[in-house]
Amino acid sequence: MERIAILAGSGQLPIAIAKSIVARGGHVHLVAIGDGADPEISKFPHTVVGWGRVGALLTALRKNGEAIVIAGAVRRPDLGRMKPDLGFVRYLPDILSMLKGGDDAILTRVVRFFERQGFVVKGVADVAPDLMAEHGHIAGPTIASATENDVRIGLNVLEALSGLDIGQAIVVANGRILAIEGAEGTDRMLARLRRASDAVATSPQGALIKAPKRGQELRIDLPTIGTATVAHAAAANLAAIAIHTGHSLVLDSDQLAIDAELAGLTVLGVLPDASTTAPIRRITMDPEAWRGATLGRIVPTDADRVDVAKAAETCARLAPYNAGAAVAVVRHHVLAVAAIEAPAVMAQRLVDLRQWGSRSNRRRKGAIALRLDELDQAGAEAIIADLITATAKSAFAGIALIHGNASRSNTATLASHIITAADREGLFLIAITRKSQSALSSAVGGDGRGIPA
Repeated sequence: MERIAILAGSGQLPIAIAKSIVARGGHVHLVAIGDGADPEISKFPHTVVGWGRVGALLTALRKNGEAIVIAGAVRRPDLGRMKPDLGFVRYLPDILSMLKGGDDAILTRVVRFFERQGFVVKGVADVAPDLMAEHGHIAGPTIASATENDVRIGLNVLEALSGLDIGQAIVVANGRILAIEGAEGTDRMLARLRRASDAVATSPQGALIKAPKRGQELRIDLPTIGTATVAHAAAANLAAIAIHTGHSLVLDSDQLAIDAELAGLTVLGVLPDASTTAPIRRITMDPEAWRGATLGRIVPTDADRVDVAKAAETCARLAPYNAGAAVAVVRHHVLAVAAIEAPAVMAQRLVDLRQWGSRSNRRRKGAIALRLDELDQAGAEAIIADLITATAKSAFAGIALIHGNASRSNTATLASHIITAADREGLFLIAITRKSQSALSSAVGGDGRGIPA
């Protein structure tokens, strides 16, 4: 068998792949970045390179494999703390390009980068097919019909979000969306759901649904579950875990089956309903799709306006499912979505969510979009005031208030003390609404310039 070099991030996946390859008589070498790899890496031939040592990384991969697999979690690095080598300097334009956008955009660029260096990039299905999720019942008791309905809803919502490059997981219970994965990952999403005691039923209900984003690069970052996922789902009082057949990974399947049985948690492989699968609508993030007005003295930058457009589009796609009252986006990357939590609570989470690149730059970046439909004036002002306070601590640049005809008065007569609070915190505060399709297809000017520049 050919030699496989695994570019190993943190977590169990790189180790599971290595074990699978070796068990089938293959040869493997793990190349880890930094000190985040699983301690079991010591059981295999391996090399550790520091962040920024791109030349050393490429050399280690070329020396130890005819093909490479990219696996494991990688935290977004702080460019200001790296100790780069000449390879980093040489490939700096590629690196800066890779760091832009959401996770899928970044990972696709990562694969393309290694291919341009002459590597054959393989997926887990190519080298460790035994890790791929099978269809139907995988572990635990038979699924209840109500939970099956939650799974279908979850798959439909993930489908609706295709093209927006958000997380790969969602939690639905009794037809209600409880959580949508953002930058925090599945385990932290389930942990915050567990802490939200008013959102957790007294008996196990609902499901965690994980599926790849349609159109994503399937050789990297497939949805993955393991024993920790079962433990977190059980702690969150869920009844089931559903994963995409053939495009998801199951780690330590024997122990997972034991744990699921003990927890009374169903695990199954599912496929999206073909009747709900439509062509992918990828957002162009065009600020001109949304018209608006600046309410305070702080004006959003062009980059902020693009983030506003993506956050607003995400809110719009989630509105039919009674979710997504608020969405946070920075540098085109969806960091967080408010499902059942208050927008201000979502904003508080942003403080701990690290983005790619340096945090030493103190200029505020990113936008939070807030949907105001079905809120009366007093309710809207209270939510906006709380959101301003929370956003000020998160290093985000500002807030976009999305209104339709019913909520237009909420922003037209917004109390002056709220606008003053945004100004005092250095946050832009704008009111926006989506343009009609006819407006989008025609030349615009004057008051129709889109999100104010």
